Amino acid sequence: MTYITYPAISRWWISMSHVLRWSTLRQFGNLPLMRAVMFAPVIAYLILFNDYVFEFLEQVSKNIGMNRPEGIGITNVYFLYYGLIFVGVASILYSLSCPASVAGFADSMAFARGVQETKANTVVMSFFDYVLAKFVQNAARNYEGESADYPEDTRLLTSRMVIEIYKTYLENERLTEGPEGKSSGEEDAWWQLHGEFYTGSGYFDSEKIAESVYQGPRIIWAFTEPYRAIAAKSFVADIAVAKYEIDDHSRLVLRILTAFFYNVGFILLLIPSVRTFISISAAMVRGV
Repeated sequence: MTYITYPAISRWWISMSHVLRWSTLRQFGNLPLMRAVMFAPVIAYLILFNDYVFEFLEQVSKNIGMNRPEGIGITNVYFLYYGLIFVGVASILYSLSCPASVAGFADSMAFARGVQETKANTVVMSFFDYVLAKFVQNAARNYEGESADYPEDTRLLTSRMVIEIYKTYLENERLTEGPEGKSSGEEDAWWQLHGEFYTGSGYFDSEKIAESVYQGPRIIWAFTEPYRAIAAKSFVADIAVAKYEIDDHSRLVLRILTAFFYNVGFILLLIPSVRTFISISAAMVRGV
């Protein structure tokens, strides 16, 4: 007997997260028709309990030579009704749950261009804090590998961005006062802080840098504030892309629910069309 292991379940969640991204669901959710469908269940309810509708369907069935069991009757109306209910629920879930960054932009590059055009420093700083928070939280979980709500590509993108900003910061430090221009005590303090940002093999530790910037106390504001200023000035596109990718993979359960309601709704709406097509075709064949 084969048992489903935790790694198998984890890989399934990750695969679902990649397939059912918000940017995929927006192809349906952003359609004007889908927005109108949110109110369709109410209309369908009024139709379902309208005797004139059933009289009309009965008359159509007789006119095309279909008897009652195979006519365009109440069963198809029920399929339409429940199909509209499911699609309407999916549209409501999408409208309430899809992040604004994804709902408003087709991809991360379009979002990055939009953020660059706004030139709002406070907005960029809030996005940067959000990206750092997710990066630090993911590192705190000590999770080796990819997770469903935080793709590996996004983690690597953020890691490279954190290090590149730090390199720019160090370059600015060297051009101004740097550790060499400080007194002995100041130089020791400088290296005490920045020494934590290197691994044992001499590489930059992006997780330590991000944690210090995001959770940095007042005593290291002399580092965090210039670092954040560099990020907001020179790395706007990178920050926006990371922000979009994080949003695109957020709220996995809601993404799955939205996709479920969309799919069931579309199938239910398709059934009456198929049944009616088969019934009409059969009636035409018999009449030939």
